[in-house]
Amino acid sequence: MGKTVKKNFSAINDISFLSGGGEMGELMRSKNWSETLIGETKYWPQSLKTSLSILLHSKFPKFLFWGPDHVCFYNDAYRPSLGKEGKHPNILGSRGEDYWVEIWDIIKPLIDQVLGGGEATWSEDQLIPIYRNGSVENVYWTFSYSPVFDESGSVAGVWVTCMETTQKVMTLNALEDSKNQLHFAIESANLATWDYHPELKTFRGNERLRNWYNLKKTEITPLEALDVIADKDQNRVKEAVKNAMDYEKGGMFDITYQLNPVKVKKERIVRAIGKVWFNADKSLSRFNGIVQDITEQFNATKENQMLSTIVDKSNEFIGLAGLDSRVKYINPAGMKMLGWKNIKDRKIEDCIYPEDLSKALSLTAKLFEQDQVSDEFRLLNEQSGEPFWIKWNGLAIRDEKTNQLIALATTSPNITEQKKSELRIHEGISKLEESEKRFRKVADSSPVLIKMTDSEAKITFVNKMWLDFTGHPLKRYLGLDTLMEIHPDDMQITRSQYDKVFESHKEYRAEYRIRAHDGAFRWISNIGVPRFTEDGKFEGYIHACMDIHDMKTQEHQKDLFIGMASHELKTPVTSIKGYTQVLKRKYGDSGDKLLISSLDIVDKQIRVLTKLISDLLDLSKMKTGGLDFTKETFNLNELLTEVIRESEFVNPSHRIEYKNIQSINVYADKERIRQVAVNLLNNAVKYSPQSKKIEVKSIFNDKTASVFIEDFGIGINKENQENIFNRFFREEGKNEETFPGFGIGLYISADIIKRHDGVISVKSEKGKGSIFHFTIPIQKPN
Repeated sequence: MGKTVKKNFSAINDISFLSGGGEMGELMRSKNWSETLIGETKYWPQSLKTSLSILLHSKFPKFLFWGPDHVCFYNDAYRPSLGKEGKHPNILGSRGEDYWVEIWDIIKPLIDQVLGGGEATWSEDQLIPIYRNGSVENVYWTFSYSPVFDESGSVAGVWVTCMETTQKVMTLNALEDSKNQLHFAIESANLATWDYHPELKTFRGNERLRNWYNLKKTEITPLEALDVIADKDQNRVKEAVKNAMDYEKGGMFDITYQLNPVKVKKERIVRAIGKVWFNADKSLSRFNGIVQDITEQFNATKENQMLSTIVDKSNEFIGLAGLDSRVKYINPAGMKMLGWKNIKDRKIEDCIYPEDLSKALSLTAKLFEQDQVSDEFRLLNEQSGEPFWIKWNGLAIRDEKTNQLIALATTSPNITEQKKSELRIHEGISKLEESEKRFRKVADSSPVLIKMTDSEAKITFVNKMWLDFTGHPLKRYLGLDTLMEIHPDDMQITRSQYDKVFESHKEYRAEYRIRAHDGAFRWISNIGVPRFTEDGKFEGYIHACMDIHDMKTQEHQKDLFIGMASHELKTPVTSIKGYTQVLKRKYGDSGDKLLISSLDIVDKQIRVLTKLISDLLDLSKMKTGGLDFTKETFNLNELLTEVIRESEFVNPSHRIEYKNIQSINVYADKERIRQVAVNLLNNAVKYSPQSKKIEVKSIFNDKTASVFIEDFGIGINKENQENIFNRFFREEGKNEETFPGFGIGLYISADIIKRHDGVISVKSEKGKGSIFHFTIPIQKPN
């Protein structure tokens, strides 16, 4: 086509072809074209002049791209499409590419198609955003790109005949947006969808539903869809569908059921929510809805039910409130303490004793900055009007993903009796400074057990309650050791704790058993307060002890219940496991991959459940007298090899490397050591969802055998490593997923190693993995 500007022929500067045309005609006539790519008008070819004359006098929006530089021209009808601020008027006579940057990749191919001799284009209601009115706007157009020929018959420019149809398609766009939003919501919520047409008797589902239900065809019959539902739930689902299709019942459908684990790839609990649509004559028209996988929520609900039972049965004050101070939950014990009938429209301040309100609200406010706050203050019993003391343990509840504070909680024991006792103690101390005789009288009348020691921990005084409780005369205690009458099993740890506190002259708190007057041992809670002279010299301790045996008995009964429940669960789980293994043996060579895979999944889940039950049984045994140990001589390397082989079979996705320096026999309880190794190895697998590598190493010397199990998973926070072997403690970060389990495996493992006179420890770095290590004596038998 040559260059845009041609100056190699004689020209007459006649611009009559630009006459008329309104605003754009005036702009074209007044524009200094010599400063543009196309040059002065007198050099313009006749084809361009003719085209511009047509453009200016057309009442239809027109735009012209001329020459290889795609110089821009447009008429008054097109002018409003450029808006009030933006391209107009600078685009006139300029290169198209310079001013249509935001859509050049869209329109350039159309221009090239026409300039290349191709046919004219036609686009209807196409979205082409343009910059106007100070910003890029979404604008819809119906337009045609067609050729403009020069004198030689070549294509020299491109007509753009267009009309803005933004308003026309706004409704369509709104509908499309709604559709997209619905699709986004479905995808974001991980939802499956279904659509049933009764007239056609066809059942369709999206890809997610077909995957969940293991449906191979796009269209299936309702009976085929129903067949995927677990047998135990099919009648319920049929009844729910029947009710939904009853016009008089409103057409709503909402039911939770289980998919048949034999017929699907993964065991799922789902919730289906839908609606039946009816024709004007009340006949069925359509039945569609969504399906949500609630397996995790369902399992979590079961766990929450267990926790709720514990909370509901707890004697402590347990409550939950929103950030606006409105009470959301208080357990039955807390409601009884407050004398409340319900929590409707209640706030935190409604339950606080007025004299302690300022302090309590100040403590609550601290939870907005820190995760835990503890202190003591009084609540008010609404029925009696009497205050009662609690040890308030405030907890900040945060969203696991965002770490944003979402609620305030507390688990607070009622310490009224303790406070009364402490008050009596302090009052007794104050009176003791005035009169020893008066102190003794107060102490003897106190409902708590009181004893006093000197600076060498020798008893100098015990009150009447103590003497009545133990059944011994005063002379038995005076000048003797403080820790008398203690149960032999409690003596060592109690002595260790007391000596440490006594040396530092700090407050002492402990729970242990002492022999009562009837010869039986009863649990007491001991609070020891150091005494000092006015000049700061240490004089000894005053101890106040309360009988807490009944509370301990209730706790023991709870542990017995856990043990009994675990024992009762073991038999049906064992039966299920047996039947599963029978099915695997019977159908293992059937070639039915789905059946075999499903049985493997069931077997794996039974292993998990069996592990949890076994842990609970062991925990129960530990609480009721200890685990049974049968020691023997065995090869530790061979045991570890067996455990690793079993773990790799159950967890084929993880690779376990075993490094042993030498083979050696140890004298220990083989099955208990196996239990420890299995637990540590299972934890390494469970807490390494991304890393698939685990290293096991055994090292021996003349006296001990050590085993190291290293994973490269989520790791453990440094502040939690000291607590990781405590009962019910679990490592779960705020932004981490929740892993199944009760948090007792490591507690049991630690007890087993301790009972072997060994040590167990962990070394970990958050996000990089953990190394669990235990060492036991070789202990060769005599």
